[in-house]
Amino acid sequence: MAASILSACAGSVRFDGKPVAELGSLLASPPQPLAADCAGPIDLPDAALSAGEVERFWADDRAMLISCAGKHAALRQFYQSRDAGLAGSAR
Repeated sequence: MAASILSACAGSVRFDGKPVAELGSLLASPPQPLAADCAGPIDLPDAALSAGEVERFWADDRAMLISCAGKHAALRQFYQSRDAGLAGSAR
């Protein structure tokens, strides 16, 4: 019985397959800095490193990782806000 009820609901929703016009707007795409790839890990030289050099490379890698995490959070928020706007609910 439940299957017949669900199949009856499926026929009442019409999908036209047309692209959503609002997604063609420049505001529908994230700003380029958010969409750009994050920097990869720092290339280490093929030589012995001092403790200070290792610490500097490590600190630079950590700073880039933190920056990338912030960028991904901002990108996720952009899409959540955009999609909420398209759905008609303010976020």
